[in-house]
Amino acid sequence: MNIISSFRLESKNLCVLFVLSLSLLFACAPERVQVNLIPQPVSIKQSKGYFKVDSVKAEKEGIESYIHCTIDSALKEIGNEGYLLSVTPERIELSATTSTGIYYGKKTLYQLLTSQGIPCIAIKDYPRFQYRGMHLDVSRHFFSKEEVLKLLDAMSYYKINTFHFHLTDNGGWRIQIDKYPKLTSMGSYRTEKDWLKWWDGDVREFVPENTPGAYGGYYTKEDIRDILQYAAERHINVIPEIEFPAHSDEVFVGYPELCCMGKPYTSGEFCIGNEKTFTFMEDVLSEIIELFPSKYIHVGGDEARKTAWKGCPKCQALMKRMNMKSLDDLQCYIIQKAETFLNSKGRTMIGWDEILKNDLDSSSIVMSYRGQRGAIVAANKGFRAVMTPGEVLYFDWYQAEPRTQPQAMYGFSPIKRCILSIQFR
Repeated sequence: MNIISSFRLESKNLCVLFVLSLSLLFACAPERVQVNLIPQPVSIKQSKGYFKVDSVKAEKEGIESYIHCTIDSALKEIGNEGYLLSVTPERIELSATTSTGIYYGKKTLYQLLTSQGIPCIAIKDYPRFQYRGMHLDVSRHFFSKEEVLKLLDAMSYYKINTFHFHLTDNGGWRIQIDKYPKLTSMGSYRTEKDWLKWWDGDVREFVPENTPGAYGGYYTKEDIRDILQYAAERHINVIPEIEFPAHSDEVFVGYPELCCMGKPYTSGEFCIGNEKTFTFMEDVLSEIIELFPSKYIHVGGDEARKTAWKGCPKCQALMKRMNMKSLDDLQCYIIQKAETFLNSKGRTMIGWDEILKNDLDSSSIVMSYRGQRGAIVAANKGFRAVMTPGEVLYFDWYQAEPRTQPQAMYGFSPIKRCILSIQFR
C-alpha cells in the first residue's frame, strides 16, 4: 500500500495549522544506546570515547570543518536522503549519495554534540517515509516571515523535508496576487485576532488594509521568494495550498461576482456555474506556479457546504447542461478543472480526501484528514496518500481536561496518544 504517513497539528484557539511527519521514526527499531537522536536512525552502534571539538571554533565556523564528506553514487541502498556516519577519536567521516544526505548527516552531528565532544559512533540512516511534513495555516492566524523562517530551522533540525504552506482560507488571504490586488487589500485583514471568536461572532467582517486595530497580514512575492530560498537551503520543499471551491469568504469581499449571490458574506463557496470562477482559478494558480518551484500544488477541495449552489441559476444550469446528478458533481467539476490545469503546467494536484469523489488522474495525491480510511481507499486505488487523521494528529484538540486547558476546537487527543500512534504504525 502506497501510504505516506505524516501528521497535521493545530494549536489552541488561534487555529494554527501544521502538518508534522509521522516519520519521526526512521526505518526500523534501533538497538538501545546512550545517545538520543530524533528521528532514530536505521542502525546505530556506539563505542567508547569522543571526537574532541574546539568549542570556540565550532561556535564560529560550525562543526563542518571537522567532517570529511564523500558523495558516492554507489551507496544506492541508503537512497537520496540517507547517509553513513562514522565518528572515531581521530576522525569524522560522512558519506551519502547526494548533498541532501550530507546535510542530514550534519544535522545528526549537531544533535550528538556534547560538552565532551561528539561520541564515537557508527550510524546508517535513511528515511522511512518520502514525505515528512509540517502544515502551517497562516490564514486563521498570521505568522510573519521571520516566524516562518524560525519554523523552517526547527524542521530542518529534525529532517522534516516538506512545508505545507496553507495560504488561503476563510480567515484571510495571505499571498500577493498581482492580477487580483483586492485579495490582499480587502481580504487579508479582519476585525478580530481570535479566529474562533471572530468566526462565531455576530459580526464577521473583513476590513481594508491599514485599518486601525485590524488583525492580519500577507506575504509579498518578495517575502515568498525569501522563504523559498531559505527552505531550499535547508532541503525543504514548500507546497502552497490555495483553497477551491470552499473556505473562500475572504475572496468575495473584493470580488463578490465570484460567489453565487454576488455579494460578500453570503457564501464561502465559489459559483461553479460562473465561467469567471475558472478564469480566476487559472489566473491565481498561474502566479502560484510561477512563484513556487514545487511539483505539488494543494487545492483544498474539502468542506464545501453547497447550499448556495442549490438555489443558484448558473449552477443549476450547469448541472442540467452537464447532466449532473447531485451537488457533489459541481464540487467534482471544479476539482477536475484544477487537476487538468495543473497537469497541463507540469504540476501535480494534492487535495484533502474529499477529492476521492473525483475520477482522479493517477498522479494526484490524497491527504486523509477525516480519519485513516481516505488514505487506505486512495492507496488501494493506486494513488499516493498522506496520512493526517485528525483524531490523532490534530493538535487543536484538547490535551487534558478542558477546564484546565487553553481554548481548543474540540475532542481529546493528548500528545501521548500521538506518540503511541507513531510507535505502532
